[in-house]
Amino acid sequence: MLVALACCLSTLSTGSLASHPATDLQRLESSEEAMGTTFSVVLYGADRPTLEAAAAGAFDELHRLDRLLSNYQPSSEWSSVNRSAALRPVKVSPELFALLRASISYSQESAGTFDITVGPLMKVWGFYKGEGQLPRKAEISRARLAPAFAPDSAPDPCRSWGTDSERNGQVQFA
Repeated sequence: MLVALACCLSTLSTGSLASHPATDLQRLESSEEAMGTTFSVVLYGADRPTLEAAAAGAFDELHRLDRLLSNYQPSSEWSSVNRSAALRPVKVSPELFALLRASISYSQESAGTFDITVGPLMKVWGFYKGEGQLPRKAEISRARLAPAFAPDSAPDPCRSWGTDSERNGQVQFA
């Protein structure tokens, strides 16, 4: 979605839409499934092939991110980390390593409001399989005590995972 937005903003910023009256603009709406949900883009522009290319680019990026980050695809890099990192160091791509490091930083800066360790809570509420349920307070309490890592446990949590130079890009959750 961000790619499509960026393409539209780029088109607007170059002034190419300014030369076309609003009545000449075409609308393209498209949706695709990824990460267990539906993503939609709505694009406006004068040239339909350009709109279609922008939508295709956005969905290509969406599916690339899905292959990297999906909890729903056992073959995704993130699923591999979730399966293995508590047991042994796991080599991750530089992109995923940077995302994890940024996520920990966001968690620290937001005093835990942003928390990538929300998975246990999502499971208690039944969000993974579309089987939503109202959990008991004790279930919620147990889930909140089971984070994958404690973001405030070290001044630089990624240091405890190792960096590319220290551990060859491997991460391990304590």
